[in-house]
Order: sequence, then C-alpha cells, then structure tokens
Amino acid sequence: MAQNIPANRMELFKRKRQLVQAQKGLKMLKDKLEALLAQFMHMANSYLGKKKGLFSELLLAQARYALSASANPELAQIGLSRYGKLTLKKSEFRVVSLLLPKLEIEEYEPDTAIPPQSATTQALLALDSYSKLLPNLVEVAQLQSALRELALEIQTVRRRVNALENVLVPTLQDEVRQVQSKLDEVERASKSRLLRVKDILAKKDERLG
Repeated sequence: MAQNIPANRMELFKRKRQLVQAQKGLKMLKDKLEALLAQFMHMANSYLGKKKGLFSELLLAQARYALSASANPELAQIGLSRYGKLTLKKSEFRVVSLLLPKLEIEEYEPDTAIPPQSATTQALLALDSYSKLLPNLVEVAQLQSALRELALEIQTVRRRVNALENVLVPTLQDEVRQVQSKLDEVERASKSRLLRVKDILAKKDERLG
C-alpha cells in the first residue's frame, strides 16, 4: 500500500464509507457539470444570435448615418455621440448553483434632438437606429459576462471531477482491495491453524483411546 494502513475490520469499514461518499460526490459533480454545460451551450447560442443581430443593426445605423452625413456636413460635425438618460438595475440570477450578474435597463431616454435644418429623413432614421442599439448592447454584454463566469465554473467543476475520478476514487478502491486482501489472508491463516489444531487433537484422542 502507498500508506501503512492497518488491516482490520474497522479500517475496512472506514475506507468503504469514504469510497461511497467519494462516489456520491463524483456523481453529483458530474450531474452539475452536465447541467452547466447544457446551460452554457444554450446561453452561447443566444449570445451568438444576439451579437449577430446587434452587428447587423450597427451596420444599418452606420450606413444611415453615413448617408445623412454625406448630404449634410453639419450633421457630420455634430455626430451621434450624445447618450441621453440611462439607468441600469443590477441584480443576480441563478444558473444551476451559480449566481450570475444581471443588468436590466430601468430607464432609457435616448437623446434624439438635432437641429431642425439637419432633421432629414435619413438623419432621423440614423438616430432611431442608434437609439435602439444600447438596450441590445447591454443584453449582449450581460450574456458575455455570464458566459465568462460559467466557463470559469465549468473549469473548476471539471478539475474536481477529474481529481475524484482519476485520483481519489481509484486510490480508495485500491486501499479497500488491499485491506480486504490482507484480512482474507489473515482469515485463511487462522482457519489453517484451527484445522491443524483440530487434527493434532484428533490424533491425540486416537492415541489415548
């Protein structure tokens, strides 16, 4: 044995109990890992879809702004960099046993005011497109943050699963086998001595008889 483990019934019971607990813990961690991976894939698909949609919306907004700015140099100087009023609410939501940050837009009033002389159809469309970007941007950022946290948790759980499955459980199984083997060896030796004693006593009785 790797350790000098006493070969007795109490030690065997102790090792078997540790093995059962380790196997139960391994199953629970595997179930958790499977659930985390399923949630990660679901969230990743949602993130990729929303990110693709956000990119398309950004391209549309940029195209509309470019058209309006090319026709109106004054609008190009003003730009579309005003933010308006934005209030975010931070909370948490649970995925399996992991708490993840959640951001929600509590209040959003985009600043779409532009000089009357610049308020062309293309300029208004560009402003409308940009004003719709921020809520989607917040949602994509939240999903990205949640995916990062999920990935870290998956790595941690996977390391624990590997440690139990490849180190602790095999070690305990080996220790149980070795203690059991030594106990069986002791029991066989005891039976052999008992049989020899019986044989000696039987021969002695024959001589006396």
